[in-house]
Amino acid sequence: MGTTYKGDTNYYRSIAQNVIIVASKYHYESGCFGVSSPSTGKVTRNIASSDPNSTAKDFYDKIALGGIVVKRETGTVCTVPAIGST
Repeated sequence: MGTTYKGDTNYYRSIAQNVIIVASKYHYESGCFGVSSPSTGKVTRNIASSDPNSTAKDFYDKIALGGIVVKRETGTVCTVPAIGST
C-alpha cells in the first residue's frame, strides 16, 4: 500500500492536460466524451467500441495519467487534480 502517480509519472498532471491527449482519440464535444445515448439523450454518453474492456482501460489510463493513486486494503483510488504541477 502507498501513494504513487498513475502511469509511473513523477509529477501531478491535471485533468485539463489529460483531456487534450484523450480528446484526439475519443469524440469530445462541449465538455463531454462520446456521443449522446439514443435511449437517454444527454443523460449518458456512449463511446462505441468493438472491444469495450480494452477501450475502457485505454480511456482510463490516459485520462487518469499523473493522478494520485492510493492503494488501500479495500481497493485503489485515483484522484486527478484540476490543476497539475507542470
